[in-house]
Amino acid sequence: MSETGTDLEISPEHLSCLRRLRFIWVPNIESGGVFVDPEAPFGSPNAYDDLAQAVPGKSLPELRRLYGEVMIRLPEFTERAKLAPGSYILPASDVLRLKKNTDGGDSGIAGDGSFKFTSEHAKLIGAVRWWYGEGHWFSFDFDTSVDPQDGPYWRAAAVNFKRPFGDMTYFELDMAEILGVELDPDEELDPAQEERLFGLYKQMHVALQVFVLHAVL
Repeated sequence: MSETGTDLEISPEHLSCLRRLRFIWVPNIESGGVFVDPEAPFGSPNAYDDLAQAVPGKSLPELRRLYGEVMIRLPEFTERAKLAPGSYILPASDVLRLKKNTDGGDSGIAGDGSFKFTSEHAKLIGAVRWWYGEGHWFSFDFDTSVDPQDGPYWRAAAVNFKRPFGDMTYFELDMAEILGVELDPDEELDPAQEERLFGLYKQMHVALQVFVLHAVL
């Protein structure tokens, strides 16, 4: 069950909009983490135009409510939806943005625009903690009557930067538990394990992009 609600219904309209979500990596908060792009959450600076293309015929108040409903359902979708391991081609329009937001790490995106989505990515996505604290720019107020737009930015979902997967002393330990990584007798990660897990963490914005494009409920 997600932290944001109890078994929220994800309608075909919600799913159509979830497919359009766009993710970025933000390096300068805690150890970095994933945001829904606050400047273009559904692909362009005008989120309402993007939503109207996905679900035609809605008024502006209906689009504003739909925006909130989709953001609130993102944790439900990442928890419930499934995607088989495999190589998935990303749209060319996404590749440059995703590579640009890799903060010096390996994005995992090959030269042909494909990304190898693994069972480890799937397990981490299913366990990710989303944050919607009330505040400026990158947070989202659950009150869907509140306008999510704040100047050039939109209030959007982000991974919980301090505790993205659990409550252990550092999140690579949470990742190790989720992935079944064997620890040493002191329940610590060796440097190679920690480096590999952090590398996986820095691919989460790409893995999530693949996931929302292809995962099924």
